[in-house]
Amino acid sequence: MKAGIKTFPCGDGDCIFMKLEDAENNESYNIMIDCGVLTNDIVDYITNKLNKRIDLLIATHIDSDHIDGITAMLNDKRLSNLQIHKIIYNCYQGYFPKERQSLTKTISEKMNLITDIVGENEGTNIGVKGSVSLGATISKNAGLERIWNNVAITEETEPMYLGEKWGTIHFLSPTNAALDKLYRKLRQEYASVTGCKIPDVPYENWETMIELLTKLEGCRKRPFYGRKIGSVGGIDEGLLLDAKNEECQEGSLSEANKASLAFVWECNEHRVLFMGDALCSTVVKNLTRHYGDGKHIFDAIKIAHHGSKYNTSSDFCDIVDSHTYFLTGGSESIGHDVECLSKLLIRRNADSFHRQLRYNINTNILKDLNSDVAKEIRGKYNFDLVDDTDINIPQYEFEY
Repeated sequence: MKAGIKTFPCGDGDCIFMKLEDAENNESYNIMIDCGVLTNDIVDYITNKLNKRIDLLIATHIDSDHIDGITAMLNDKRLSNLQIHKIIYNCYQGYFPKERQSLTKTISEKMNLITDIVGENEGTNIGVKGSVSLGATISKNAGLERIWNNVAITEETEPMYLGEKWGTIHFLSPTNAALDKLYRKLRQEYASVTGCKIPDVPYENWETMIELLTKLEGCRKRPFYGRKIGSVGGIDEGLLLDAKNEECQEGSLSEANKASLAFVWECNEHRVLFMGDALCSTVVKNLTRHYGDGKHIFDAIKIAHHGSKYNTSSDFCDIVDSHTYFLTGGSESIGHDVECLSKLLIRRNADSFHRQLRYNINTNILKDLNSDVAKEIRGKYNFDLVDDTDINIPQYEFEY
């Protein structure tokens, strides 16, 4: 059995595929996790490598840089015959009843107002007609709604068994409290913008309203990201060691990030940790609960929140490690923080444990770490980098 992980550049967001293969019997299981922007390369991969079949589609949380590309995929005519067998996405399940009121003129005007505010904050002019949401796309398609989780997924959700050959998913995040707080915040956002209490019985197209309110909440709370390398050549060992000692301040994250899914894929004692944008403290708690105390080594780890300083703590690094880390999405201004990368790469056990960082967005800090200037640092701390911005780079694979 073979597992392969492939990531794609898609704006600031994530797009990750995990393909499980039984070559002897010509069988496979395809997992897709998030998609910020649907690119031609992603469409080609789904068409030619996955044969237009996704067995498990996971949207880790409601932020645009994780779901907008999925919405586009489900509405793309090139993928009109795409087969999807299961969808995991926390939108509103359990927080609003399924029945709907007819959309009134007043509510339409309020939706237009929220859409305009979000567009202004994002620098776009999307309009209500352009703001097709993932939740609305799923709920309006009987086939998709049937395979969508009808209750929210949390740390308390039972493991999802994929099959004897394909393993099990263990959910580590979010907490019920994080989801409750997110939806309280969305109610507050609605009241703040419209001057009205959010209705007890939702209106038509309510899924779009939920996602617009989430975008609005994210626009209002943009954390100050970590120290950036202003130009190539701006990094040295002293900076890395100094940044490594900075505390992780999770409180700076948006409520949508705190409500992100994180999970472990596991089969035959092999494990991969997918962090989404989740709180590392929640993940640490549940890794210990599931697997006990001590160090947990994974075949691969997808770093949380594009390498944000607010999602990777020293406590997290004390209990998890891997020879292979994936840094997905981000930009010069979002994620790729020195504080995060130094905690992951600058370790005491460097002599005996090699680490590889694979990234699909090239920023100044990554150019620096991959340069001749940092050759001595890479050697001393026993790590190297792989530039996955070239989609022709072979996927990461391991036997299980």
